[in-house]
Amino acid sequence: MKKQGFGGLTILLFMIVALMSGCASTTELGKGGSMATGAAGNNGTQGESKQLVKCDKIIATVEIDEPTSGADAVSWVMLAQQLGVPSDTRPLINLMVAQSGCFRVVDRAAGLRAAKREHELAEAGLTRKNSSIKKGNIVEAQYTLVPKVAISQQNSSGRGLAGLAGFIPIPGASMIGALAGGVSSKTSEAQVVVTIINNETLVQEGVAEGSATAKDYSFGGGLLGVGGNGIGGAGIGAWNKTPQGKVVIAAFMDSWNKLVPMVKDLQVPQQASTTTGKH
Repeated sequence: MKKQGFGGLTILLFMIVALMSGCASTTELGKGGSMATGAAGNNGTQGESKQLVKCDKIIATVEIDEPTSGADAVSWVMLAQQLGVPSDTRPLINLMVAQSGCFRVVDRAAGLRAAKREHELAEAGLTRKNSSIKKGNIVEAQYTLVPKVAISQQNSSGRGLAGLAGFIPIPGASMIGALAGGVSSKTSEAQVVVTIINNETLVQEGVAEGSATAKDYSFGGGLLGVGGNGIGGAGIGAWNKTPQGKVVIAAFMDSWNKLVPMVKDLQVPQQASTTTGKH
């Protein structure tokens, strides 16, 4: 009887270990997700996700314009604070678009504000006379990309192994049941919409929906070295530190991959510079 009891206990322990071995988020594109990683610049790209769909050549210039006012913007900011993710999605969208090689991204946020300050200083006579920052050098944005988080939520559950252990008549089952009671799972879901608009005609050239889900298992109290996810940093790093942040990134990648086949056929404006780093 003791051998059977310990055999059953071994099986139950194996089940817990198998469950806990997936403590890191398991994600799939469309159903789960992948993270925005790597870099992009004039010399090319590196470290990008293998799931990111790319273009063979640059089509035009694009501005990433995230709504900063209105009911939708306010709702998203409040939700982002609750979920512990940044409210500004532009850094991760900038990275994906640059790595895709479809557009050259022009900055209309921090870069534009800095340029305006430099021009103000120049007009006040506070900068050098031969300054390289002159009027008429800003590259126009021929398209605007508008990202929007439609749905982002996280559901928690603590059901599972604790109840199962209670029905196994083996020595130590009550102890295992108590341990299993600390096992919890979180399902993160996100749905986003990305729209691209022609700035000359204001025609919506394409729109794509993206979605992702991810499930995390954790052991209460950090037992067995399994703890929660911290929140900190800024930009891409802050998105990568939480399950919900990762799943929002995955949803945006899903939507971008759906949008690329449509934008590949856009006409290349004559004024657009099609030179950049190798991709």
